[in-house]
Amino acid sequence: MDETTQPGHERSDFNPAAVVLFGAALAATILVTVAACFIILKYAGARYAARQAPAASMARTREAAPAPRLQVKGFNELRAMREAEEGALNSYAWIDINAGIVRIPVERAMEILAEKEGERREATNDRKNRKVKSMP
Repeated sequence: MDETTQPGHERSDFNPAAVVLFGAALAATILVTVAACFIILKYAGARYAARQAPAASMARTREAAPAPRLQVKGFNELRAMREAEEGALNSYAWIDINAGIVRIPVERAMEILAEKEGERREATNDRKNRKVKSMP
């Protein structure tokens, strides 16, 4: 290799002026596009605002929000509510006297239903037994 030759790139492969020119053109295109978008959005926003009905005067005033309704002793209210529910489930009372509707305790209602179910099953079994006996 010759001592006078410096290692490096070939000047015909890289043109720095063309790269700088391309970068400047790209930056200018981006700036023009952003400016055009900004102008279009401003124009469209102004047209949209002009088409909207004016807001009612009540919409412009602000009322104070109501104070939160807090339970000071919620456990007492819960206990009272559950006692009332238990009382309703375990006591007798008239619901409608004229119609003859009565509230009865849950345990008693379950006993009555069990008795009716037992009678219904006995009647069903009796009918089945009669059919089986009557068949030749």
